[in-house]
Amino acid sequence: MMVVMMSACTQEGAVEQLRLQSELERAVLADQMALVNEERKGEQGFQAFLKRHGEDAAPLFEKLVADAAKSGDGGNPSLIEAAVDGLVLLKKGYSRELLKGLASSDKVGFELSRSALDALIEVSPSNERVGILVERLRQRQDPKDQFSTVDDLIKLASSEAVPYLKDIRPGISDAKTARHVDKAIALLGEPGVCRVYSEKFREVTGRWGCVYRCAGAIRSRERVMESGCPSTIPNQDE
Repeated sequence: MMVVMMSACTQEGAVEQLRLQSELERAVLADQMALVNEERKGEQGFQAFLKRHGEDAAPLFEKLVADAAKSGDGGNPSLIEAAVDGLVLLKKGYSRELLKGLASSDKVGFELSRSALDALIEVSPSNERVGILVERLRQRQDPKDQFSTVDDLIKLASSEAVPYLKDIRPGISDAKTARHVDKAIALLGEPGVCRVYSEKFREVTGRWGCVYRCAGAIRSRERVMESGCPSTIPNQDE
């Protein structure tokens, strides 16, 4: 009798998960249609789905992410991206291994892999983020992927990344990516300052227009100077 009851519960759980997945698919499609039609996302979209189901949707998100890491996105990467977003929004600490598996999977495309990596960085402690990105940089040889990962390191604005970048730099074969690594090393060596990128004297005003490259979320800053552009400025708002 106990076996029969357990089997019935398992079947009921599977049916409920299929129902939730069907509802999630409709929610993702509704958001896509709203985007195409430039409409506001309504009660049928992903955020509304998450509001309705909350923690009850976590097992579905976990299954979708785990299955995609093993077998691919099933032709519906938007559904997997929604599951990734769901795990992040529900703040599931144990989801890190699932996200890591998806980010490193060779079964999914570049965009989905990057979405999983972004999510992994978001849910990881700040003192582990550089290590996660350095590991990615070493594992992935595709120039596009490497360039994006270096970009992520610049955004973190941590000088901790510099020794790793210097170590990896000789093995970077793509010229564009190599230059990006050089830029990252320069910016992250002193993340508290921005370095001059371009300067132009404006005859009309008699002043200099200065553009600076920076580490962090704000990647460039512009300043107007009276007498030339300093080589560096503080990496902060005026």
